Amino acid sequence: MGQLSFTIVLIVKNDLNLLLCSLLSINHLTYPTNKFEVIVIDDGTTPSLENKINTSQFNYNLKIHYLVPTETSSRAKARNTGAAMASHSHIVFIDGDHF
Repeated sequence: MGQLSFTIVLIVKNDLNLLLCSLLSINHLTYPTNKFEVIVIDDGTTPSLENKINTSQFNYNLKIHYLVPTETSSRAKARNTGAAMASHSHIVFIDGDHF
């Protein structure tokens, strides 16, 4: 049986430093980088973190998606957005302060 492929969905709001620590922590995984992707859901940070992260410093597939805050914004909506964007059927949800 081959190795499991999975998507890490990382939810963040208003904390670039913790997000970068989490992303760098993931960078040190010894799992094959072609077997996972990381999707960052920016849940309404003002201003957006999207242009503040240099994706070339990470050795894995990294997608960043900004959710515009609305009256119906919620963590659940952010997680559902990340799950819908996932390329793999196995999904790991973590918060932006995981490292």
